[in-house]
Amino acid sequence: MVSSDPSIWIMAFFTIAITSLAFRDNPLAKIAEHAFLAAQAGHYVTMAWRNINKIGLEPLSKGSIIMLIPMLFGVALYTRYSKKYIWVSRYPTAMMVGIGTGVTVRGFVEFQFTQQIIDTFKPLNSFNNIFFVFAVVICLLYFVFSLTPQNPSIQKPLSYISTVGRYLMMFALGAAMANTLTQRVGQYAGRIMFLLYDWLGLG
Repeated sequence: MVSSDPSIWIMAFFTIAITSLAFRDNPLAKIAEHAFLAAQAGHYVTMAWRNINKIGLEPLSKGSIIMLIPMLFGVALYTRYSKKYIWVSRYPTAMMVGIGTGVTVRGFVEFQFTQQIIDTFKPLNSFNNIFFVFAVVICLLYFVFSLTPQNPSIQKPLSYISTVGRYLMMFALGAAMANTLTQRVGQYAGRIMFLLYDWLGLG
């Protein structure tokens, strides 16, 4: 039995409207895109106002004068709309960019660089660990020996190493792509199940 819940019908409409974009651009898909962007913008504005009240105004009303500093920096951002005082907005902008860069670089170096190097040092007590270390070394040698070596006697062996490294990287990228595609298909399968069972009541 088809659902009589209006919220189910709304979700079904937007699911079908977004799916129709896979066939051709059409007004239904544009309506769904605009509705999504509007809802997302409204959510961000609501969360921003909630954070201002909770983190800024409430502590300030309780006597935390130190909160005036970030609030003044926030107000200074709006001087960008004044040609005369636009220079004031550069200070809070520079502070946000500096803090954001510092936090991002720290996290990037720790998790995307240092941690990966640490994870490479595995005990060679299983086939998986041996293959992992072998693949890391071969892929690194691919980049090191990308240039033609000067000694002709080692050109052919190094070309084999370079080829193996390239194939290993292609295999890794293909596996990552397949994993991403599998996740997306699984997510969309959930929407199909929603349309069949929750909306049309075929289950």
